[in-house]
Amino acid sequence: MSKRRCCIEQVTFRDYTTNPAEYTIAFGNYWKLHGSEITAEMERHGYVWVVICGGQIISGSRRMDEFPSEEQIAELGRRHNRIPLAYSKAFAPEEVLA
Repeated sequence: MSKRRCCIEQVTFRDYTTNPAEYTIAFGNYWKLHGSEITAEMERHGYVWVVICGGQIISGSRRMDEFPSEEQIAELGRRHNRIPLAYSKAFAPEEVLA
């Protein structure tokens, strides 16, 4: 496995945009490794979604209607020069319909 796939939080935005398919598996692995930490931080801040760049939460909100567009997520990645990873809280069906 290449270093880039092992350390997705270190991949530059430019490297990612050059060949995004190369990092597909790494996205799932990142969540497997860090999902419980991300979830704990989201709960601590009361966030329903976050964007992570370089292993740090760089954006988040308590409101799902403030979830950034794909263009806004890409801009966050550009600004921080890291792959932007967006995660949201899992909602129960009754929460979505309320």
